[in-house]
Amino acid sequence: MPRKKVQPGTGTQAGSRKTVAEAMILPSVCGQIRMYREKSGLGQAEFARRIRVRQSAVSNWETGRSRPDLNLLPAICDALGITLEALFGIPANAQSITPEETGFLESFRQLNQGHRNAVLTLMHALRESQIPDVQREIMVLPLVERAAAAGTGDPGDFDGRTVPMYVHATADTRRADLIFAVNGESMEPEYHDGDLILVQRAGKGLPLRYGETAVFMNGNEVYVKVYREDGLYSLNPAFAPMRFTDQDAVYMIGRVTGKLADEELASREEIRRYRENGR
Repeated sequence: MPRKKVQPGTGTQAGSRKTVAEAMILPSVCGQIRMYREKSGLGQAEFARRIRVRQSAVSNWETGRSRPDLNLLPAICDALGITLEALFGIPANAQSITPEETGFLESFRQLNQGHRNAVLTLMHALRESQIPDVQREIMVLPLVERAAAAGTGDPGDFDGRTVPMYVHATADTRRADLIFAVNGESMEPEYHDGDLILVQRAGKGLPLRYGETAVFMNGNEVYVKVYREDGLYSLNPAFAPMRFTDQDAVYMIGRVTGKLADEELASREEIRRYRENGR
């Protein structure tokens, strides 16, 4: 009589195999399921309906005759209103996501990209404002005082025409290479006369796209404008678009990445410490 062949490494009958993780983890989960189901006032039938399994499956889990599939654990937690940590009996810690944080994330996902960017910018500014001065890293960015003269080489060469600005090293300031002061009202209401704007030099990052704001130079004049296919536009409708011919020497100095907030300016004490440390 021929010997029966045995498939190596199965350890269980076909159709009832379980991974090492299931064998080690799931037995402790079964008691938790019953405890939290009863605590929430759910009957087995309703609980089974919510996670789309048969009531007999839930009964078998709670009596230890079988174990839930790992893929069902997120649905089980959702139906019971608990976290995975609670399901496995792991004490909550500071890294757990709170219901408030979960609600914030759900609201954030409903925002368009522009509003998401605004929220992220505000969050970053608030976080930075909570860091004590002594812990803040300081960096220096050149503030352009006046433009390069027309026809004198690279229009983006501002050596000798800048003063150092001591600012906090944030995500926004790290991306910037230059600081310009807005002159006039053509970019209101977004940018006001005297606002300091952060500028990333041309050639860094992605190419400038239509609709983005950048700093341009034409001759000896510098402009902050919105780049469009047919010219440079102001945000203030009272100002007409600027259009140029192929003979005009118009250069893009760099894209505007944001405004320099007051809280991003280093204090006198921070500047003193920065200079004393030779940085």
